[in-house]
Amino acid sequence: MNSSKSAQYSKEANDQNNLNNWKTETYSMFLSRVCLGAIHSTPYKQLPGTVKPPDGHNSINGIADATGHNEFIVYDGNQAYPEYLIEFAKVK
Repeated sequence: MNSSKSAQYSKEANDQNNLNNWKTETYSMFLSRVCLGAIHSTPYKQLPGTVKPPDGHNSINGIADATGHNEFIVYDGNQAYPEYLIEFAKVK
């Protein structure tokens, strides 16, 4: 569902990127401040094709499916900014 009209955020790093499937030695991620406002919650599987939150809402929370993946989506770029770029390595 990646789109140039929305940005997706997770509250935990492993929600967005499963470290067990990464193949490089070093990694980068942004820690972002996101102003969610009035949140509309919906099952994650109903998100494809969504282009904006329902009237009266500022963001959407895609509720986890069996994978445990929650996602917060904002459609206005002014609602979020990257605060830190974090670089790290996976230790075996």
